Amino acid sequence: MVKKYEFILQLLIEIKTLESWKEYLNKVNSLFYLDLGIQNNGSTYDEDVDVTVYVAKNTLIFHNELPIPSELILGSALALNQEVYISRKSHQVKGFDNYPESSRFNLSGLNPSLALESYDEKIERETQEFNESLENIFCYELYEDDQFDIIRFNQSYIKQHDTIAFPSLLLFNKPIENIKVEITSKKSHKKNEHKFYF
Repeated sequence: MVKKYEFILQLLIEIKTLESWKEYLNKVNSLFYLDLGIQNNGSTYDEDVDVTVYVAKNTLIFHNELPIPSELILGSALALNQEVYISRKSHQVKGFDNYPESSRFNLSGLNPSLALESYDEKIERETQEFNESLENIFCYELYEDDQFDIIRFNQSYIKQHDTIAFPSLLLFNKPIENIKVEITSKKSHKKNEHKFYF
C-alpha cells in the first residue's frame, strides 16, 4: 500500500512538472526571435567596436520582461537559459565572448550550505540566479526614446573576415518591420549605419 501511494505521489509530481514545462515553453515559444551578428569585411582586425540597435518602441523585450518558470522547474530552467537565448555558434559564426565576469554560466558544484536552506530560501536563491543568468546573457546597455527601444554593446576585438554573434538573440513581442544598426570602432573613421527590412 505504501509503495502504491509513493508511486501515485511521484506520478502527480511528474505530471505537475510536465505541465509547468509546457506552460513555460509555450510562453517562450510565443516570442519573436532575431539572430544577428557583426562581420568585419575589412583587411585588418578592428577593436573597441560599439554596436547600437534601434527598433520600434514597445516591441523589444528586455531581459527583465522574459517569462519566469514556476517554482517547480526554476532550478532546471536556469541551466537552459544559454540554450534558449544565446545565438548558435557555427564554423562561420563565432560566439560572443565579452560576457560579464560575474557570469554564472559555469555553475559551481554543490555547496554544502545549500542543504540547510529552507524551501523559501531555495526559491529565492534560484529566482535570483535565474534573473542574474538572464542579465548576464542580455548584457546590453538599454535605452528608450520617443520612437525607439535601443540596445548597445561592445565587442572588444574582431579579426578581419570574422563574424561574431550578438550576445543573445533579440526578442520581440510581435513581428517587426525593420531595425537600424549603427557601428563605430577604433579603426573606422566613420559611423556605419545599416537598415534592415523584414
